[in-house]
Amino acid sequence: MENELRKRGVKTGRRYALKTLRIALGKTQADVARSAHMSQGDVSKLEDRADVKLSTLARYAAALGGSVEVSISVNSRRYLLHAYPVDTQEGRR
Repeated sequence: MENELRKRGVKTGRRYALKTLRIALGKTQADVARSAHMSQGDVSKLEDRADVKLSTLARYAAALGGSVEVSISVNSRRYLLHAYPVDTQEGRR
């Protein structure tokens, strides 16, 4: 996926809106909806929301071929939590 992003001029390590990233990856809302098992209207609403559930974001990311990483920063130190979707014995999602 990283090579595909580079070909499209999308740089990693930057912040992107969901819609911008989806378009850069050459996916339509209908593509994401099919893969994420949601309606196209729900994808549209998700892309416009400021506050989303982590599980929904993980489904969206998986539909793009990716995953969600969550980190917490404390005193300039970054702590990476589980990648989502989690598929381990300790926390199956």
